[in-house]
Amino acid sequence: MQNRNKGFTLIELIVVIAILGILALFLVPSFIGYAQDAKKAVCDSNLTSINRAYQTKLTRLGSDENYDLLNEVLNNTNEEYFSTVPKCPDGGSYLIESYTTDLGKTAYRTKCTIHSKTTSTIPVQIFDQLNDLMNNPDKYQKFNPNGSDKKIDSWQLNNNDQVRAILKNGNGGKWPTLTVDGSETIYYVQPYMDAVKVNGKEPSGQKYIYATSSNGDKDWKASLIYDHDSGKWYKAPSDKDYIMIANKSFDTVKAAMEDNGWVPVEPTITGEIIMP
Repeated sequence: MQNRNKGFTLIELIVVIAILGILALFLVPSFIGYAQDAKKAVCDSNLTSINRAYQTKLTRLGSDENYDLLNEVLNNTNEEYFSTVPKCPDGGSYLIESYTTDLGKTAYRTKCTIHSKTTSTIPVQIFDQLNDLMNNPDKYQKFNPNGSDKKIDSWQLNNNDQVRAILKNGNGGKWPTLTVDGSETIYYVQPYMDAVKVNGKEPSGQKYIYATSSNGDKDWKASLIYDHDSGKWYKAPSDKDYIMIANKSFDTVKAAMEDNGWVPVEPTITGEIIMP
């Protein structure tokens, strides 16, 4: 009796391989997407656990919102909160951001540099970092431009250049970057403090956030300015226009913005603020 069992011919093998290749083109991206979704789900769960532990401790202590307490939870001090420190499976960093509640109060929560949208809060974080430096200068000693072995003196806290240098060092020697739709220009987000006495007039001491196209240490040509009260960025009608903010209070700058028709924009900000 003749054996009718046959193996695959070369053409049949090529056809099968081609079909498998086509299927892979459709399936592999889906598998990658599922894997990314799974990592994000783990990260979101971590953030929920951290923020829940923080709120639980606040309730137990009967305390108001407290940056240092959330930092303690985030770092799992004395292993009080978790068996192991929660980490992003995608390699993101967990940072503390401040935000304003519906009641107008400052509150804190944890965000991931990869899976959380933190761009809109970076100016707020810089502003909070400024205030933190003023209230807790010893925390920033290692970033002192005059030497990490030297304490930060009171005169430095009243000097715009010194304050900016300390914060820039603390943020890895760079400022976050900002871009606006329709423009290829890269801007650098940084703080300014009106602290110089001019013509016998005392400085306002006001602090605010601006963005300039230069990453230099003394470029006071503000192309974009953040209004902390409204939580919005404002930009001149033309990319070529700017406001020279040197030795000016925010009140003066804001009046100039209104006089020159600056408009609100929604930029994209890249970078992170590192609280010590």
